[in-house]
Amino acid sequence: MSYEGKLQIDAGLRPGASFADFRKLLEKYAQQESIMVVGHNPHLSQFLGTVISESGCEASIELKKGAVARVDMRRSSGTLQCV
Repeated sequence: MSYEGKLQIDAGLRPGASFADFRKLLEKYAQQESIMVVGHNPHLSQFLGTVISESGCEASIELKKGAVARVDMRRSSGTLQCV
């Protein structure tokens, strides 16, 4: 995987962002084959937990410093492949 364009900064990952903001970020790049999202806790763990929950509730996911999680997205939720 390579990326030669400019890095994108999005409000969906800023401190205080809501899950709705994060969802907008995902929708904005939905046509891309893959995206890499870099953020901080507790938001990133919470957003990840909500994305992989089919019911829309938050699954308990704990991302340690420097952790990487791969999620394969479907229409409304994703499948956690690895942490």
